[in-house]
Amino acid sequence: MKTYSVHWKMKPPSDLSYLILYWKNDSGVIHVEQPSDRFKNRLNFMIEDLTLHIKAAQQQDSGLYSVEVTSDTGKVWRQKFQVSVFDHVEKPSLLEKKKTLDRGMCQVTLFCLVSGGGDVDVSYTWYKGTELIQTPRNLTELEVQIDADGLHIYTCNVSNPVSWANHTLELTQGCQSGHRNFILLTVLVSVVFLLMALFLITFTCWRRKRKQSQTSPEEVLTIYEDVNHVQVRRQQEQKPNSPGAGNTIYSVIQSQSGSKKRSPSPSFSKTIYEEPSFCFGNQSNG
Repeated sequence: MKTYSVHWKMKPPSDLSYLILYWKNDSGVIHVEQPSDRFKNRLNFMIEDLTLHIKAAQQQDSGLYSVEVTSDTGKVWRQKFQVSVFDHVEKPSLLEKKKTLDRGMCQVTLFCLVSGGGDVDVSYTWYKGTELIQTPRNLTELEVQIDADGLHIYTCNVSNPVSWANHTLELTQGCQSGHRNFILLTVLVSVVFLLMALFLITFTCWRRKRKQSQTSPEEVLTIYEDVNHVQVRRQQEQKPNSPGAGNTIYSVIQSQSGSKKRSPSPSFSKTIYEEPSFCFGNQSNG
């Protein structure tokens, strides 16, 4: 039996089937049909075994391929092939979102993201440490509640039929980082207010003392003294007064402000009264 003709067709996942290559034995000419220039001269047909080669296969080349071979007797032979082209899956990015709960618990939402076009037909698997987490479906995010002070290790594994990759994240502080920052800020604000209060109290006391020192009057000391005996020389130098008359002497002593000794109270004063008594009489000679 001799081959008369060969037809290769291709049906993309979301499109109708169309002819991509036709060969007829009597002419030996290969006709390549390329709607929208999909394959861009990447097709290679082998006459010896009627196979079709796709060079530099891409993800868009996935689809249902069929070949139809007609013999010179008119017999037709058909065969279909499901072709899937996968990109190498990249290492995912693992992000976290935290929320503080009561009683030292923390709610964490983990997001597993695959960059580029490698997220087609990708399966997601989650692990806590080495333990597989059972999820109801293929989840790209995981929500868990953990102890805020514990150490927790989570891994997201992504895979397709030809490759796999994973990313591990260690949750060392849970939600405590935000809580500790809040406590630190509260303590810092309290210390600042305390220092300001101490400064105001110290400044007020200093101003009050300074005002008192500036407005205090000069210290005046007045000494009171009664003098009953006067030296004879002083009696002779002074003029005689009338009998029974008394003289009062007022002495005012002003203290020096620059003295290093302890100053008496501002209101303390002394007045000196000197009241000498003079006696006049006849003095006998000899």
